Amino acid sequence: MNVLSRAMAVCICLCLGSTPLLATDKQPVSEASMLVKGSIVIGADGKVVSYTVDRPERIPPAVLDVVKTNVPNWVFEFDDRLVDPVKETMSIRVVARAVDETHARLIVAGASFADDSGESTRSIHRKAATPIRYPRVSFDDRVSGTVYVLLQIGQDGRVQQAFAEQVDLRQYSAQTRNEVYEHDLAKAAVEGTRNWTFEPPTTGPSAKANSWLVRVPVNFTLHEVGTPDPDTYGKWDEYMPGAVQKAPWAGSRRLASDRPDSLAPGMLEQLGAGPHLATALDSH
Repeated sequence: MNVLSRAMAVCICLCLGSTPLLATDKQPVSEASMLVKGSIVIGADGKVVSYTVDRPERIPPAVLDVVKTNVPNWVFEFDDRLVDPVKETMSIRVVARAVDETHARLIVAGASFADDSGESTRSIHRKAATPIRYPRVSFDDRVSGTVYVLLQIGQDGRVQQAFAEQVDLRQYSAQTRNEVYEHDLAKAAVEGTRNWTFEPPTTGPSAKANSWLVRVPVNFTLHEVGTPDPDTYGKWDEYMPGAVQKAPWAGSRRLASDRPDSLAPGMLEQLGAGPHLATALDSH
C-alpha cells in the first residue's frame, strides 16, 4: 500500500485503491479527492450567511469537518452591487494529501458556484445537450475520465469556441499512452459540446455581453449499457489529474475557479458573473 493510502487508512479510516498516489520516475502523480455538493447563501457584504451540504450522511466526518472549518470564513466579491443575499449551488473538491506514512491532510483544493436563485433569465443555462460519443481508442482500451471544457457562447446561444482545460484519467498506462487517451477524450468532448445550445441571460448585469464563458464537465464512464451511472457521492475518487491549460481566446477575463475539476457532474458554471472568492479556499 502506498504512503497516502496508509495515511488515510490510519487517520480517517479510508481505504483507497492500489494505484500509486506519489510520483515516481515512470508515472504521473495521482490524487484521491471527494466532491462535496450543497448550497451557500452569501450576504450583500460578501460574507457567508449559511450553507448546507447535500446528503451529509454520505460524507465522512473528517471531510465535513474540513468544510465546516473553511466555508464560514469565506468572503466573496461581486461584479454588481447587491442589496439582498444570494443563494448559489456549491461544489467543493476536498483532496487528501500525505504528510507521512501514517498521516494524511485534507484540504479544500477547489470550489465552484452557480446561480440558484430561480431567476434563470439572469444567468446562462443549457437548452439542448446532445449525447457525446465515447471515443473509440479510449473505449477499446477501457479508459475512463472527465474532461472539463470551457465554452464561449454567442448571443444566439450557440457555441462559438470550445477548449479542453483539463483531462483527468482513471486508468494508469505508460506516460506516452496517457497522452493519447487525454487527446482522445478531449477531442470527443470538444467536438461534442460544440453542438450544444444555451439560453443566454436576458436580465441582469451580464445580459448585454457579446458572449459568455461557461465551464462544463464531460464525464466518460464505462458501465453496462442501459444501466445508470453508479452513485459515487460521498466516495473517494482516485485519478490522475491532468495539467490545467488556458484557452488562448479566453483573454484576461477572470476565471471563477483555479481548478476546473471542482465542478460536479451535470454542473454548469458561468465565468465572470456572480460571486467570486476574495479569500483563500483553505485557511490552513
